Amino acid sequence: MVVTLEEWHPMALTADLIRKELNKAGGKIVRFQLMSVSDLEWLLTWAKVEHPAVVLRDKLSDPAQDDLSVSQYLRKRADDKGLPFPRRLLKDRADAFFGELSGDGPLSKA
Repeated sequence: MVVTLEEWHPMALTADLIRKELNKAGGKIVRFQLMSVSDLEWLLTWAKVEHPAVVLRDKLSDPAQDDLSVSQYLRKRADDKGLPFPRRLLKDRADAFFGELSGDGPLSKA
């Protein structure tokens, strides 16, 4: 797994560059997943339903899923299993933090 801070749109290009660097370094070329910190958060949120290793193993075992981000894959997985998609683990914390920055949080009204 390769985690980026922000969502990274040229995923195919980046994956190709990583493979080339691994090849140059003599490393074994294996399937891997690019994901943003946000995707990692979704994966950890989904861990309440399934272990992250199971989810990534299933995603990486099917090349047809390569073009999906982890969050897109999890949404599809939830739909396929008829499960609701949970809120992100840190959503409430993020909302409170940004509320304080904008002056809409409880501390700004004290």
